Amino acid sequence: MGWLYLLRGAGVLDAGPRLSRALPLEQLARGDDQPLLRVALAWVPAGLAAGVALAWATGWGRLGRALGVGVVGFVVLFVTGAVSDAIAVNESVTSKLGEQFSQGGLWIEVACLVIGSLLIGRWSSAGSRDSVPVAGPT
Repeated sequence: MGWLYLLRGAGVLDAGPRLSRALPLEQLARGDDQPLLRVALAWVPAGLAAGVALAWATGWGRLGRALGVGVVGFVVLFVTGAVSDAIAVNESVTSKLGEQFSQGGLWIEVACLVIGSLLIGRWSSAGSRDSVPVAGPT
């Protein structure tokens, strides 16, 4: 989400369809809706990095990594979105959980994470965690 804030501040890619609540903490200032290209530019690389980290840590295949990144991304964005909404309007977090399912930004951000995680393709044995040299005395 930090990348999205930086891109917004720089005014990068301020065109195209806008996604609702892409920046939930900005809803009171009316800056929560963000353009699709800006959201993609922030979240696809995050998915790529998460996919690489998951591949290195687990050795999972492409679909397993995509599923893992998607599930973790959804849970984190769902919960943080509910917390952000509750803070913004001074209500309980539980009262904001159901609303998260209708937030366009949440679904597009998760989709961008999954797309990014799929971009690394097959994790070859040359790039697996077992082949990474460990620094130490020789």
